[in-house]
Amino acid sequence: MFGSSNPLTVSNFKKNISNNIYRNSKFYKLIEYSNTKIIRGGINHENEEYILNNKTIKNIPLEIQLTTKQEPIYNKEISDPLEFKFLKNTLQKGSISMVKISKTKSSSTEFFISTQKSAVLEGRYSVFGKVINGFEILENLESKDYILKIEFNN
Repeated sequence: MFGSSNPLTVSNFKKNISNNIYRNSKFYKLIEYSNTKIIRGGINHENEEYILNNKTIKNIPLEIQLTTKQEPIYNKEISDPLEFKFLKNTLQKGSISMVKISKTKSSSTEFFISTQKSAVLEGRYSVFGKVINGFEILENLESKDYILKIEFNN
């Protein structure tokens, strides 16, 4: 987890894990690109809403950290290709990012894992963590597969 560069996103994801919202949930969408596979999991915002303490939560701000800034940038995509080299967290093999529900908002529950580097998606998603082992499992996942549980190292 990249808590120092994506504190809001990591805090939200850890809260979701603590509340067991991902336990026994299916990977509901797999997108095959020519150079990578995107594996989507979480609560699909088109089908369900996440309710915590009687409050419906649908989104959090898009959160991106540049190496040239002290604080993360919120609610703004990085669209200038010249700025991509300053992204602190890029989409690499095993990167974990939040799914976007608008140009400036991330889902509060949906995430995706990239199986390879994906420059075409850079600057548009909150990359907040990375899978550190089990890559062969990621490569073989299918949409009928599900998450038993999520564990993370601090």
